Amino acid sequence: MESVVTFQHGGLNHSVDTLSEVVKEFTKGRSEIQHLRNSLIETQSVLTAKKGGQIALRDLYMKKVELKESLRMVKDLEELKVSPEIYIY
Repeated sequence: MESVVTFQHGGLNHSVDTLSEVVKEFTKGRSEIQHLRNSLIETQSVLTAKKGGQIALRDLYMKKVELKESLRMVKDLEELKVSPEIYIY
């Protein structure tokens, strides 16, 4: 009888230890997820900053693309101005 109780007691202790490890890992995972969420919120605020005269990164990129295209068009017009006969069919 004592051996059965000892066996059951050992199994219970093992279950408690296992559950403790699961809870620790779960808590660690939740902390990591919270840290990642905070990091994501911080990154999002940097990318979409609108306060204090700041311009959102996306808006800056779109402005850059627009200006590069405008410069390309000006360059094409200057080439056409210098030698229009090349572009006349």
